[in-house]
Amino acid sequence: MLALYDGAADLGKHTSEYTVAHEVSGMGYVLGGRTMTGMKVEAQGDDAGMTWDEVAWPNTTIRARAGLIYNADRANLAVAVVDFKRDVASTNGPFTVSFNKPLIILKNGESQS
Repeated sequence: MLALYDGAADLGKHTSEYTVAHEVSGMGYVLGGRTMTGMKVEAQGDDAGMTWDEVAWPNTTIRARAGLIYNADRANLAVAVVDFKRDVASTNGPFTVSFNKPLIILKNGESQS
């Protein structure tokens, strides 16, 4: 799952599970986010690189600063935080998150992109 968050969200290495605190709200967005599909994992030494298909909300009015990838089948445990580095908005249109390069999951459990 990919949930979206505003700039006040406190997401980082300490984030252990999905939370509704500072999750975005607006037309076309439902709390909990969207299911992610097309996961691919590639070994990169002792680490793993993960990519997914594009995640889209087709007709939304929202503003997000970050995303949380989490596993709804495993007690909503956090997988990774995606920092957009700036606010990204949609107004009566699509909001799309693309994974153009692999998200690297390090052996020690941290992630980097």
